[in-house]
Amino acid sequence: MVLDVNEAIEKMIEEKLGLYEPKNTGRRTANEIRDQIQFELQKRPKTTTELQNAINTHKSTVENHCQHLEDIGVAVKVKFQGTDYWKLG
Repeated sequence: MVLDVNEAIEKMIEEKLGLYEPKNTGRRTANEIRDQIQFELQKRPKTTTELQNAINTHKSTVENHCQHLEDIGVAVKVKFQGTDYWKLG
């Protein structure tokens, strides 16, 4: 099946935004994980490990998504008494 240009563009955008996830995989989309991170950061600044435990995922996943949130200006990493914390920007 050949996609027209508009369908192809929409599919690329969905994949880039993390909206595409094959059905019935049991996996969370990138947006769901980022939403969970933002929800946790609304409570208070947290370390990567605290976020990892709060949303039940791997440390590298938290780091990648927090970095993405930092890149788009939603979250920032701050150092307090030698420990890195993430907080909403």
